[in-house]
Amino acid sequence: MALLEYVKQIRSLFDNSNPYCISVGCVSLLGYLIWRNRSHTSRMDLTKKAIFISGCDSGFGYSLALHCANNLGLLVIAGCYVPGGDESGWKSLESSTKGNLKLVHLDVTKSRSIEEAVKATKAFLHSQEARLWCVVNNAAVLVFGQAEWQPMDMIRHQFEVNTFGAFALAKAFLPMLRESEGRIINMISYCTDCPMPTLTVYTASKAALKSLSIGLREELITIGAKVDVILFNPGDHPFETPLCSGQGANYEVMEKEVEHISDSRLFKDHFLRCREKFAGLFPKPELKPLDNVGLYHSFEAMISSRHPDFEYVNSDLITQGFFGLIKKLPTHWADKMRISMMKLPK
Repeated sequence: MALLEYVKQIRSLFDNSNPYCISVGCVSLLGYLIWRNRSHTSRMDLTKKAIFISGCDSGFGYSLALHCANNLGLLVIAGCYVPGGDESGWKSLESSTKGNLKLVHLDVTKSRSIEEAVKATKAFLHSQEARLWCVVNNAAVLVFGQAEWQPMDMIRHQFEVNTFGAFALAKAFLPMLRESEGRIINMISYCTDCPMPTLTVYTASKAALKSLSIGLREELITIGAKVDVILFNPGDHPFETPLCSGQGANYEVMEKEVEHISDSRLFKDHFLRCREKFAGLFPKPELKPLDNVGLYHSFEAMISSRHPDFEYVNSDLITQGFFGLIKKLPTHWADKMRISMMKLPK
């Protein structure tokens, strides 16, 4: 907003056709841009600072937890859901760090689980004489399937994890973050602003999280709380994280719902073709840290910059430009483009 005000002032100076004022305005703008660049590149000392990350069983959470603990020297509290009793992520984190990582069981849809995580975090911070600096809402679930096919319990679960669970976790830690003047990082994706067929529900849950993030940031400003609320789009990695895997089980659940929706053979045929496409498209990847320099570079900037941006995107300029273009297109064209991107069966 400050930059926008500068631009408006400079425009008015040009309208007045005063060469002296124009020069002063340009120099002021240049000075502001230099200050802004330096403040964004200036890094903070992370000594005795801790970070809480949800969804650390695999994917982004697992990778970021290892990076923070082993490369940045941060104290890490890693929240693991342990899906289906699978402790591979938990055990790997336990054996791959140097004592500066605390593992906690976490189900963001359960208030009791969040309360226990907060209690464990406070005890860990007390033992380390440290302060909570950052909370990363990374835990997420995703179903590839049209909204009408999904039972309401399936729809609610995506909102419970992606939206309500993320906000509940941030809310539980806010008193500690206000004290440390820390930050909250909420993970989103490209489809947050670019809804696509079969991702309607997931998109809506992430769009709601984005709106909550913006509103929370503004509310914190109104009370003078110096807590940054940051959005992070880590880019698309469907074959490198397990977020998109397990769709076969989801289609088994949706099949029962489809039987009660329509007697149309065409409708059911489309469901079966989508099932054939998505059920095995994303196999569960091997558990290992993501090999993506941009991911870690962006993450380091948002947790250590003295004046972080509100939103970070880990993606090349062509991809960013492509999704930016879609948002500017007339609705009819944008719909056609988003449908074609999904390459759904005919």
